[in-house]
Amino acid sequence: MNRSNQLAASIMGGVLKVNLHLLNLRFGLLTYFHEVRVVDSFSRIVNGYREE
Repeated sequence: MNRSNQLAASIMGGVLKVNLHLLNLRFGLLTYFHEVRVVDSFSRIVNGYREE
């Protein structure tokens, strides 16, 4: 394997790692916001029952 191929392979590996990290981050944020929304609506329902 010559040097330019090695460089290209390491760059591709780095790009893949960054993309995976961003994907995980985005997925984590989506999951977090979804959980917050569920908790928020649940507490709204509980408060609605309490007020009646």
